[in-house]
Amino acid sequence: MSGLLGQLAPTPSAWFDLYTCPANTVATLRVIVTNRVAVSTFFRVAASANGDAIADLHALAYDKAIGETDTGTTIAFVLSGGDVVRVYSGNGNLSFTATGETRPE
Repeated sequence: MSGLLGQLAPTPSAWFDLYTCPANTVATLRVIVTNRVAVSTFFRVAASANGDAIADLHALAYDKAIGETDTGTTIAFVLSGGDVVRVYSGNGNLSFTATGETRPE
């Protein structure tokens, strides 16, 4: 399967699960971040093996600046079954979209 894997417009200053890779599956994805307002802010993206609690080692992007009404992306990365992608919005005005493809493990 390929295409849209998850979308979120989270409240500010907390981690939220964007995508959990299903069991016995491998997913290749990237995260697109869109700032919906004319105020700069920051975002965070993390990938946690087996849904582990957030730790520094999970950071893919940390306090990454995003300009007014701008869009940013992560590099493509691979997840295994049970891995979780989490996102964090600095101002609550960001949209996160996970796109990619999945295949059986």
